[in-house]
Amino acid sequence: MLQQVKRSGVRTNFRREHDKKVCCLGLTSLLALPVDQLLGEALERIFRATLDLLVQYKDQLAGRILSLFCLVFSPLP
Repeated sequence: MLQQVKRSGVRTNFRREHDKKVCCLGLTSLLALPVDQLLGEALERIFRATLDLLVQYKDQLAGRILSLFCLVFSPLP
């Protein structure tokens, strides 16, 4: 579900910044579970999904900041 993309390459889920943050918080809360309740494969998938979402969030935030910077400092016609 986390890796689903459209043909254009755009993510189908967790497109907003808030969605990514909430999902990352939920995934990291799973890391507090006792070791006997998490299989090795599940732990790996949680880490990978969290890391992917954090990278996407960072890129989305950087893109928004760049677009705001260009808007503020663009020359007037």
